[in-house]
Amino acid sequence: MRIKAVWIGSLRASTFAPAFAASLACSSPNPDGTAAQATSRAPLPPSQVDEDSVSSISSVSSVSSVSSVPSASSVDAGAGYVSYVVPFTSPSTALDAGLSIRVSVGGGPSHFVELDTGSQALIVPESVLGPNVTTPSPQQTFSLEYTSDGLTLSGNVVTAQVTVGVTPSFDGDAGALPTTIPMPVRVVQSASCNAAYPQCTVPTNLDTIGMMGIGFGSDATTTPVDNVLLQIAQATTGAMRPGFVISMNPPQLTVGLPTSTSDFARVALSPGASGDWLASSLTGCARIPSLAWTLCGTLLVDTGIGASILAIPYGEAMPYDGGAPPSGVEIDFTSGADGGSATLADDVTVASTAATTPSAVEMRHPLDGTPLVNTGRHLLAAYDYLFDAKAGEVGFRKAGSP
Repeated sequence: MRIKAVWIGSLRASTFAPAFAASLACSSPNPDGTAAQATSRAPLPPSQVDEDSVSSISSVSSVSSVSSVPSASSVDAGAGYVSYVVPFTSPSTALDAGLSIRVSVGGGPSHFVELDTGSQALIVPESVLGPNVTTPSPQQTFSLEYTSDGLTLSGNVVTAQVTVGVTPSFDGDAGALPTTIPMPVRVVQSASCNAAYPQCTVPTNLDTIGMMGIGFGSDATTTPVDNVLLQIAQATTGAMRPGFVISMNPPQLTVGLPTSTSDFARVALSPGASGDWLASSLTGCARIPSLAWTLCGTLLVDTGIGASILAIPYGEAMPYDGGAPPSGVEIDFTSGADGGSATLADDVTVASTAATTPSAVEMRHPLDGTPLVNTGRHLLAAYDYLFDAKAGEVGFRKAGSP
């Protein structure tokens, strides 16, 4: 998921700190450890928005745990490296409801967050902060507006260690669980709506907010410092190869690249600013064979949304009136600037019952004019997804491959 604009600064000065691209998902724990149904927000018509709609977490259950993964014998293959496996909290519904895990901020209580490869920042409510949280001086603030519905979130930035893969009964003792070095955490303190978006609804309970952005290069000023998975302590000392793998068979997140990734077909990324990689260097296409229609541009496998979004530049006609293809239409997704790469090739049928079928397919004219092929997260039913932050590569592997 993406946002229109971000501001982050100081209460005492107008200097700007690194900005971030962020998105929102909602989950609220019930007394039994499950999460209550979150309220989704309807996107504006395609002509009025330029980016992704927001997908919310529905019922989330089970206990999230984490285990250590042994390393191989050579340095290039990962000798001495450590990896962790974090099962998703709702494996049976993860593609529909969102890929969620539990985290603790500053030794605070367990809190649901949704993984979002389309942004890069951790956003949580103030109520889940633990005792080991510090506030920078001068105090930094942030404000962001979602272009899907005009919702604006504002708050402060704190510094804290984040523990990943905790259980619902987490007591503040990280033990052997993967834990970051002190890093920036965005704390939501208020929400409002842009009056130009009549469909916008202000959340009634800020405690339901939880999003962990694990993407790359989504904004010119975004840095990996805001990415929880790249700030795990071992990743900063060289004991972990920074990166991750998302898979649905079994449904889990692997934090720190394991040794067995040679079977991933990889795509090299171009370096960006502040040690990041350019999101625009991952390219792909969407084709509708029945119309001989093709859109090529930036490719985003976005775990933060259930829909697929095709951003068509102004001046190019929409292939269908109303901005959405009808049921039964086949859409082929491929990687590469011309769709010729063999790293990714998947086809979906609109409104079918197949696991790879997105919740919706939306076609829009982006305000910035940049073509975008956003597959949404359902593509993960067919492919495992790898991000190698050290090498600057994204990888795809047929789901279920050993």
